[in-house]
Amino acid sequence: MNTVKDVLIQYDVRYGKYPPAEGGLDSVVQFVQTDSALISISDSLLSYKGEPIPAGQLIYSPRDQQRFIYSVNDTIRPPLYLLEDPSEDYDDEIGSLSRTTMRNAPSWN
Repeated sequence: MNTVKDVLIQYDVRYGKYPPAEGGLDSVVQFVQTDSALISISDSLLSYKGEPIPAGQLIYSPRDQQRFIYSVNDTIRPPLYLLEDPSEDYDDEIGSLSRTTMRNAPSWN
């Protein structure tokens, strides 16, 4: 999830907004595969414990291979997103749709 968060931040820096909720995680994968700045650091960004992570796997929970749940609230400033682990056994999430103080913040810190 932290890697997806890092990519979402880079997407926001590049485009001035987060990907739309509809198809947003697919946009994350495409961004990782096509953005020259991300490609140049992909070895360090797309790895876990020294093992490479395929870009297409970023949007799936390593726990149970379910796709992360991604939502965006772009009606407030700054725009916010919520990235959730879909597993019923965990309540892990990054961000919030209503609290700007939780922007990019993981729930487990």
